[in-house]
Amino acid sequence: MEDGRIYPPLPDSERESKLPGFNRYVTKGHHVFIGLHGAIGFWNFKTRAWDLTKPGANGQEIPP
Repeated sequence: MEDGRIYPPLPDSERESKLPGFNRYVTKGHHVFIGLHGAIGFWNFKTRAWDLTKPGANGQEIPP
């Protein structure tokens, strides 16, 4: 969709993650990383930068 929102990834979009403890999903414009304790990050394909990162319940953050 072209409404500027980031939608949750679909289960079939899961790909191998090089970040230990994180699952990686590929969407139209982002790599979405979700950590085991809830950390989340959206890596933008176009800007090659993080659009959003939030630490998990245990304080774990997305590695730079």
